[in-house]
Amino acid sequence: MAILIGVDEAGYGPNLGPLVVAASAWQIEYNRAEVGGRRSREESAGAATADAAERAGAALRGQLAPRVAVDSRRESTTLGAAAALDLYALLAEGVTRAPARRAAGCGAGVEPIAIADSKALYKPGTGLRLLERGVLAAWATLSEGCRRFSERIDHAGEAPTALIDFLGADPAHARRRLPWHAAGETALPTACSAGDVAAAAGLLDATCRAAGVRLAALRARIVHPAEFNALCAEHGTKGAALSHVTLALVREAVDATDGGEIFITCDKHGGRNRYAALVQSHFSESWIEIHGESRSASRYAWSHRDASCTATFRVGGEAELPAALASMTAKYLRELAMHEFNAWWRERVQGLKPTAGYPVDAKRFKREISAVQQRLGIADRDLWRDR
Repeated sequence: MAILIGVDEAGYGPNLGPLVVAASAWQIEYNRAEVGGRRSREESAGAATADAAERAGAALRGQLAPRVAVDSRRESTTLGAAAALDLYALLAEGVTRAPARRAAGCGAGVEPIAIADSKALYKPGTGLRLLERGVLAAWATLSEGCRRFSERIDHAGEAPTALIDFLGADPAHARRRLPWHAAGETALPTACSAGDVAAAAGLLDATCRAAGVRLAALRARIVHPAEFNALCAEHGTKGAALSHVTLALVREAVDATDGGEIFITCDKHGGRNRYAALVQSHFSESWIEIHGESRSASRYAWSHRDASCTATFRVGGEAELPAALASMTAKYLRELAMHEFNAWWRERVQGLKPTAGYPVDAKRFKREISAVQQRLGIADRDLWRDR
């Protein structure tokens, strides 16, 4: 059994709104001996060890990864197994990374589920439908069953808080203490219908069952400005803060598994190439092996309880399906949060234009709300991210 875990973030750069980190975990049954045998035959045919590791390091994306020198036999075997577990290939009957292209098994009138880097599925002004459809379909698949979920949201909708609670994204309930999130919530879904979500969820469930794949978990962590500033102060940089939030989410996802082989993909954080100490701090009972550190990819392996773990921090991790769904989830939660934030302030400041929270426009927005902010006694620490 293999568990593929992908992690990604949204909102790392803005001064306003939360940072959101999300993770998705997928379970696949596969024959390791068969994969290992195929791997050995490839190498005996004359492929150099480093080149074989390079191809395997591409893992799920089906293209060459940046070169990482690897001498360990364990690393080569592990990466060979990961290369055979291509979720886009396994789920091609119902899932696509290109929303304009119909998935292989979708008949007329059946729209495939788009799972891709959130930047490919959402741009300001294009609407949230593709992000929302994929994330809510995953939620429905994981929750109480697609049909009952559809009936519930079709009847009365769901509040963002219900999704946030399901994802475990706000463990300290910080959201409830911020007035723009404590106000009335928009019912989900916002950009597609309940029937659309139900159809997508049914397709995802059927596609996974046919391929021997199971979406095992979808988790997230929302970091509001006050906590973000505190984490930056504690760890020294915003990149280190992001790394610690990410690794805590990875630990949570790993602890929820039942063993097996676990392959973890994370994006690089703030240009960092060395993550061994960070991984060690979140898996303190394990010995972390370094299997290559470079500008393109940094890879580590360790044993944890009954699991064998391999983690890769690489550029463009969202090319792999687990990280792509994580990217979509993080972005969707971030956009829902910014919608509530903008709506609340625009009710109180006449003529105020909404903001995405990025530095230049964030300063404009903060300047225009300053009088109302002062009158309402809202502290900067609850509003503004210093880095």
